Formats: sequence, C-alpha cells, structure tokens
Amino acid sequence: MADITDRLALAPERLSVTEKVGYGIGDAAANFIFQTIEALRQFAYGFTIPLLWAMMADVADYSEWRNRRRATAVIFSAIIFGLKAGLGIGGAIGGYLLTAYAYVPNAVQNERALYGIRLAASLYPALAFFLCAVCLYFYRIDKTLELEVSRELTQRRAQFVPSPAVPSAP
Repeated sequence: MADITDRLALAPERLSVTEKVGYGIGDAAANFIFQTIEALRQFAYGFTIPLLWAMMADVADYSEWRNRRRATAVIFSAIIFGLKAGLGIGGAIGGYLLTAYAYVPNAVQNERALYGIRLAASLYPALAFFLCAVCLYFYRIDKTLELEVSRELTQRRAQFVPSPAVPSAP
C-alpha cells in the first residue's frame, strides 16, 4: 500500500486504470462499472460451487448404474484427492510463475514482476478455466441420463433382497 500512496503523491497520472479503480481513487463511474461487473462475475461463479458436488454424486450413481456395484466412497475419495492435488499443483504453479517473472518478496516490484502478477491473476487462470470448460464438453451425464439412472437404480434397489445374516464363528 505504501507503494501506491508514494506513486499517488508523486505522479497520480502514472497509475493504471486498474490501480485507480482497485484503490477507489479513480473516476466514480469507472469504479461503479468495475464493481458491478465484479459482483455479477462472483454471482455467476457462485452457482458453480454446489454444482461440483452434485456432479460428484451423479458420477457415483452413474458408476453404480453402469458397473452394478456401489463404489460411492471410492469415487468421492478419488475426486477429493484430485481436488487437493490440483490445489497443491496450482499453488506450486503460482509460485513458479512469480519466480519466472522475477518477483522479489517484501520489495518494490519491477515492471516485469508487476506484469507477471497481472498475468498470474488474470490470463493464466482464464486459460485454466477455459481448459476446464473444454473438459466439461466430454461430461455426458445430462438431465435425461440422470433421470434414467435414478429410475433404474430405484428399481434395482427395490428388488434387492439382503442375504440372511451369517452367524459368526464361536
């Protein structure tokens, strides 16, 4: 923050629009537009969080339907492992990107480092998000299939007769 206040005191015209808007010192209309767009983005993205958990349950049901064997715990644990591994790898990539752009902790950053920070906070996540969206193209469980799977699993479970209890050894 000291860097921005020093730059503001010395040469406010050298601040970028993003810096002015981000620190609330830019044009009021630009601030409003920026904040409105950000609020809409967060609102739209918020729907995707519970969707992930619903998709995990759909995958578990689909696996049971297709393989005739319930493996919910294995499926959920594999997905959670993938999520955690992805978070770790993503964090490492963030560190590598900062290093590649000559980021120096606790120091005023040079132009290359600032450029890298901007890319690491905008373009690179957008590319990763786009790759995930492409992967969703191959996700074949739609509403029709989900209803069919649910209906057939309900029928199978209604027909299920548990085997008699086996007495334990004395």
